[in-house]
Amino acid sequence: MRNAGTALKDHWLDDQLHELKHFGPRKVLDEVNRLLRDHPSIEKLKQAVHYLQKREKMMQYPFFRAEGWPIGSGSAESANMHVVQSRMDGPGMHWEPRNVNPMLSLRTGECK
Repeated sequence: MRNAGTALKDHWLDDQLHELKHFGPRKVLDEVNRLLRDHPSIEKLKQAVHYLQKREKMMQYPFFRAEGWPIGSGSAESANMHVVQSRMDGPGMHWEPRNVNPMLSLRTGECK
């Protein structure tokens, strides 16, 4: 936004990330919607706000943390690479769609 002519406070992003992590997405979505109302012609902002709006349920970080779930994507990406890709994505491998979930169930059980 700074390049688009809107001066955001230096700590704006840190404030939003703190709010999101500790209190959830509601106020963050309100804030980015306010920016969009103030600057409706900025296409990248419009895309970013719509991206966040569609993922509100995925940003319930206080609930996830209370349940003991990881909130970063690193563990999911690592699991995908070590559990899924190492078995399903080898050179020359092709899988029938109907066989993928059964194979992943077996693979997940083996890796526990």
